[in-house]
Parts: sequence; C-alpha cells; structure tokens
Amino acid sequence: MPKKRKDGYLRIKFTVDSKQYEVYAKTMKEAKEKELAKRQQIADKVYQKGKGLIYNAYFERWHDNRRDKVAGQTLRQEVVFHKALSDIPIDKAGTKFGKLKLTEIERQNIFDLQRALQEAVKADGSKRFGTRSVNGMIALVNHVLNDALADRIITWNPAKGVKPVKRTEAKARDTIHRALTEEETKTFIEASSADWYAPLFRFLLSSGCRIGEAGALKLSSVRGGKVFINGTVTRSEFGGYEIGDTAKTVAGVRSIPYTRDIKDAVEAQRAANNIKFGNVQSMDGCIFKAPEGGILRESRVNASIAKICKRAGIEKFTAHAFRDTFATRAIESGMNPKTLQEILGHSDIGVTMNLYAHVMESTKENEMQRVNVGISAM
Repeated sequence: MPKKRKDGYLRIKFTVDSKQYEVYAKTMKEAKEKELAKRQQIADKVYQKGKGLIYNAYFERWHDNRRDKVAGQTLRQEVVFHKALSDIPIDKAGTKFGKLKLTEIERQNIFDLQRALQEAVKADGSKRFGTRSVNGMIALVNHVLNDALADRIITWNPAKGVKPVKRTEAKARDTIHRALTEEETKTFIEASSADWYAPLFRFLLSSGCRIGEAGALKLSSVRGGKVFINGTVTRSEFGGYEIGDTAKTVAGVRSIPYTRDIKDAVEAQRAANNIKFGNVQSMDGCIFKAPEGGILRESRVNASIAKICKRAGIEKFTAHAFRDTFATRAIESGMNPKTLQEILGHSDIGVTMNLYAHVMESTKENEMQRVNVGISAM
C-alpha cells in the first residue's frame, strides 16, 4: 500500500530480487508510472550495471539512498541543482553532462560544465546562475562521483580538486541584504503599518531573528521573560513548506530576552490573528502566519516588502535586511561581540566579527567627517 507523507507526496515501495526500492510522486498515476520505469531500468540491468551507467541514472540511485538521511530541503536543492547541470550543453555539439557515461567522464568535462554554467544566460540576457550556485553544482557532482568511486563504478573522481569559481558579484550584505538607516527604518515602519506583516517586520527588527525562525515561533516559545528559538521553516524535498523542529544550526538553538519591542510585536500579531482567524490559537500554534493562516513564506514576505519600498521611495531590500539592521544598531550601541553572536545564533564568532568590521568601517568614515582640527578656514 502506498504511504502518504506529511508533505502530501505518496511513497510506493516494491521489491525485486529481495532488494527494496521506492518511488515518490504527487498522484497514484504518477507513482505507478515511476515504479514501472524503475522496474524497467532494473530489468534492463541499467540500474545495477556500472559499466554503461550514465550520470543521470546513477544520480537517481544516489539520491534515493539519501532519503531519510538528510533534510528534505537538502534533497530538494540537490534535485534543483541536478536538473540544471544535467540538462545544460557543455560543448558545441550539444552534449549534455547528464547523458555522459560515468566511466567516460573526464576532468575536461567538469571544466566544460563549470564554464557552461558560468556562461548560461536567461531570456533577458542576465546571468542564469550566480557564482555560489555554480560552485554548489560542481560540489554536488564531486559528491556524486565520489560515491561512484566508492561503489567501484569508476576508478577515479575527475571532479576532485577542481577549484571553485572566484566570486565576482557584490556581497549580499552590500546590496539587498543591507542594514537600513534609522531614517529608512522609520519611513518603512510607518509605510507598512497597515500591512499584514507589520508585526513581523517589527519583530525581526527588534530580535535579529531569521525569518524562518520567526515563522516557526510558537506561543509556547515565549516564557519566563525569554523567547526560545528552536525551530525554522524549511522546504520539503518536493517543494512544500513545513516547520522543522531544529534551528538552522546548533548555535541557532538559543534564547532571546523578551524586550518591550519584541513583546509589542508578538501581541500585535496575536491580536491580528484573533481578528482574522478567531481566538482558537493553541500554545503550539505558530505566531507569525501567512495571510490565509498557513506557514509563513519568505518569498511572499519579500514581495510585500518590495511593494512597500516602492510606495515609500526606499531602495529595495529583503527580510534579511531586518536582521542586518538589528545587528548594526546593536554594534553601534556597544553590544559585546560574544553577546551579539549568541543573540544572532552565529555558529562562528568570526562571522560576528566580520559583521563588526563592516559596521565599524562605515562608522569610522562618519566619525571622521565630524572631526574639525581648526584648519578648514585657513
């Protein structure tokens, strides 16, 4: 019998020659089609036989074996990366990387794939993949081929040692992920006062939380004068949204003092929830919800932010800028780096110190402009 997962997808298990296999699909029809296709692969000995195995076929096997071992969001990202890199032509003849036999992949093919990904463009002429995505895809290939080596299908990994592409784009913190000025913050908060996400904006600015952490926050998370961060919104393998029971990192599991500003934001959201959904919220219910009552989605929050920015005449930013703004104001107020690290949930103090250095550089420039040594009139 097929088993329905909490993300709505069906899982069908079947056995061939005492070995168990499984497929995942949205509908029973799709699941049966996938089962038949995999049975055919097995019958043709394409699934087990290493000599003629192409990269795409091995990836499918490799990916199946990772289920229940890694997070659904990781599985989904691997599928997205695989689809992009496997379908892209890597030479003038239109050869697709995913169609190459594992035993015939050469080091030059990896370099050709890396170049093709870098040069890929969208219909409007803009880059299709950023440096981070390109490096992530090559890293995925390396991981897959490393396991093919362990399975003794290949005798060496041609992707091993291929250097990542050097980043050329501006860092996110210098573009859309930036700290707002005090004037921008005030203007934005005033312009967003009637928006459904207004309490969320104030909470993010006051706490420094990631938006996924805010989306997973429950009423039971607020107690004893603290806000306990121990979960985050994640994407399942098949693209659905769910509440993970752990934070982004080990350091992400933390508590934050329940300040007046944070309390006001939480209470404002609870009042909005009661008006829109009725006073039926349990202690395990999420505080910050989507307008229709579902799980908070970052993309929709960012779309709302973009509209408010346009209306208020503010340079566009994303929800992550609220976290950057909180950190910047904290540094400017003299907060200790270790304290800030714990509040932000950084796993490495180096991340916090890099943020300090960035803020202090800007502060240094502003302070220098105020220095008057008495020679300007000479």
